[in-house]
Amino acid sequence: MEKERFKTESSRHIIRGYRRLPWKVIEILNFLVLRRQLKKLDARKQFDVVNFHIAYPMLIHFKRFRHLLPERMLITEHWSYYHFNFHTKEPPARIKQIFDHNIPIIAVSSQLNRDIIDFCGHPNRSCVIPNVVDDAFHFSSAVEQSNYIVMGSFWKDPKKPQLAIEAFLAYREQHPGYRLRVFGEGPMLKELKVQYPHEAIIWEGTLNPGEIADLMRGARAFLMPSGYETFSVVTAEALCCGCPVLVSRAGALPEHITEHNGMVCRDHRWTDKLAQMLDRTWDRERIARDARAKYSKRVVGKDYFDFINQV
Repeated sequence: MEKERFKTESSRHIIRGYRRLPWKVIEILNFLVLRRQLKKLDARKQFDVVNFHIAYPMLIHFKRFRHLLPERMLITEHWSYYHFNFHTKEPPARIKQIFDHNIPIIAVSSQLNRDIIDFCGHPNRSCVIPNVVDDAFHFSSAVEQSNYIVMGSFWKDPKKPQLAIEAFLAYREQHPGYRLRVFGEGPMLKELKVQYPHEAIIWEGTLNPGEIADLMRGARAFLMPSGYETFSVVTAEALCCGCPVLVSRAGALPEHITEHNGMVCRDHRWTDKLAQMLDRTWDRERIARDARAKYSKRVVGKDYFDFINQV
């Protein structure tokens, strides 16, 4: 078990990581550490509300530490595992029971909210509040767009990067000056580099937020090909930079899209849709302005504060 501590101006963080341990062992370790921290902090008396980010495995033993918590609690949920039933045929009953305690839920998308209801079999009190996008991702009128497209993620299933790469290569046959710049890491990456050794595909590797934002501001479009997403922060980041996006019709991805900021396509339409995207003129300043109105710290923070006050 690894442990890391750090502080910001307004918060204190303790991060614990578990590697290569069975889930049942992680559940027990998590329970023991959480119970100890709640006792140490005297959470029932010292805190008005406790927010659990991702319910499992944090709340699997909820009944055994409920007495250490204040009356007001909520869950903020981000996880795609509810959609996939934790990769089992039926939703595991021992995980479903987490939602029997009527703890209010904040889901980062409407799709995830529906997934949780389908998973546990009943609605809890809930609301949808998106993830926040860092201020590094912003529009700049001083940046001119170059003839490149960008896509980035942690490349693992259910991402479908081949869809976007094949569409790009087809487009480039008629527009040879274009490049595709791909950032991020992940288990798919090695195979992708072997499969597509094209000089117009640039593998950027891991970039910091400022580098990613610069890349997005100069790109003609951002691509997110995937089989499922509960939110996709990187897509929201691109929008905040004023970069139009082309996304799969999968999970919560369509929730980002309006007629003014991008397009949604099915798997077999990527080539056609990419050509339509790049042939269109986009109001990039409007894209960024509309995105900041949804994903900025100020807006998301206010929505959080309002919901907590209703709990």
